[in-house]
Amino acid sequence: MKEKGTVGVLAYLLCATFAEVLLVNAMAAWVVYYTLIGVISISKAVVVGAYYMRLKYESFSIKAVASVGVMFISILVVSILLNYIRT
Repeated sequence: MKEKGTVGVLAYLLCATFAEVLLVNAMAAWVVYYTLIGVISISKAVVVGAYYMRLKYESFSIKAVASVGVMFISILVVSILLNYIRT
């Protein structure tokens, strides 16, 4: 059973990375694509954290501390996009 979960996570990461590459090459409306790439990247980080760091078995406070990094990276990406839009 554990091997099925590992294969599933790796398959998701492979598919998500493939989707990111396709989105980068399709750059028609750049804001939409960058937003989608950011969402896919954050979902990949959450999946890796939840599965490989065993965060799904931890208490809420441990999950919150582990997700602070993802929150700060999201704020950084949004601020970079807003700065790019203004110029």
